[in-house]
Amino acid sequence: MYQQNQEITDKYLNQILPLFPYQEEHRKNPNGKIQMACPLCSCTRSTESKKRTRCSAFLPNDNTGYFFNCFHCKSSMDFNSFLMAYAPVLQKKYHRDMELNGLTGKNCNLKKFRPKFESPRKKFNQRKSVGIGTTS
Repeated sequence: MYQQNQEITDKYLNQILPLFPYQEEHRKNPNGKIQMACPLCSCTRSTESKKRTRCSAFLPNDNTGYFFNCFHCKSSMDFNSFLMAYAPVLQKKYHRDMELNGLTGKNCNLKKFRPKFESPRKKFNQRKSVGIGTTS
């Protein structure tokens, strides 16, 4: 189960890495740590050399796949939360893939995917206010 979780997470990590700034500066260690310029705060730095510094990293984690950490902007989050903040469309696809493979819900790191549902009560309340369906 863990290997299947890791394969899906690696697939989406490889999709999102080319979207980050300064791709030539990325460094992957043999232990799985990926160092890079922070995609969340590097654009706010003052000089070009400071923008290129590798101040953030994806750290491998046994339970959730990867954990994002930046020591400059002090942001730290799991991979799913990072996708939610950086690329919400990819996060929905990631969550859907995890759910299709049975990796969400109880004893897993992601909750079940629940689409938003609007209640039909508004429709019924409008009928009452107009007077449809009432007998006099």
